[in-house]
Amino acid sequence: MLGAPMHRLSLLVDLASLITREVGIDALLDIAGERLADAMGAERATLWLVDASDGSLVSRVAVLPERKDSLRLVRGQGIAGHVAESGEMLCVNDVAESELFDASIDASTGFETKSILAAPVRAHARAPIRGVVQVLNKHEGQFDDEDAKYLAALAVQFEQVLALTTLRADDDEAP
Repeated sequence: MLGAPMHRLSLLVDLASLITREVGIDALLDIAGERLADAMGAERATLWLVDASDGSLVSRVAVLPERKDSLRLVRGQGIAGHVAESGEMLCVNDVAESELFDASIDASTGFETKSILAAPVRAHARAPIRGVVQVLNKHEGQFDDEDAKYLAALAVQFEQVLALTTLRADDDEAP
């Protein structure tokens, strides 16, 4: 586990580097999702984005080999929905013990969620929430305070990616 902090640092540096380059948002988020799960020692990572049209959450990055379409949650639904609504990071090391856990996503994917660490994606504490980043099922032990601090830092990086993508959207459409 001694290599984990350096591995995590390299992910933050990689994301910062990718942000400054002209990289497609889908490719960047796919890379980030894979590396995030690996760096956190988790089975999966998901980035849920707030759909501006109705406020729901749509999965943008999800390592879901069993599904090709996006997942959708009503704001407030499940742990990710609660984080999007409350703006608070949430760590649940046993979802069976949480009344917030919504098993409908597991039922639709066949995946078994055991633990979740989820953080709101926003620029700062008073900024609007643009999404939720979560990691599922830590391989060894439980998610802890160090994991939470790391995910919070990474959530800010994701917000920067989304902000730059939004700013560049008009450029991408120019002839």
